[in-house]
Amino acid sequence: MKINFKPMVESSEHLNLRIPASLKKRMDNTRARAAKLGIDYNATLVANLEEFEKEFEAQVTSKEQTSAKSGSSSLADLVAPEPASNGHNAGRDNGGRTLAPSSSGDDVA
Repeated sequence: MKINFKPMVESSEHLNLRIPASLKKRMDNTRARAAKLGIDYNATLVANLEEFEKEFEAQVTSKEQTSAKSGSSSLADLVAPEPASNGHNAGRDNGGRTLAPSSSGDDVA
């Protein structure tokens, strides 16, 4: 009898993450469609999260090293501004503060 050894599976943990309702609905729809094709949506998502984490960590490390060389320790140097075009951040600055419209129509803090 041939025995196929399987690698030990790493223990898993839960991650609670708030996402827009529209994204959740799209993900649920895609998950159901993938299941009909025999595709493991969650395993695919985790694999892509692993790749994202590697790339994101490398970019943060690079920004930290650049900031250390320039003497800047501002968090703004590490955080890219969020686009206001998605409707979720309209009327807010990058710090989450509500912006008041000016007479020129531009948002000001």
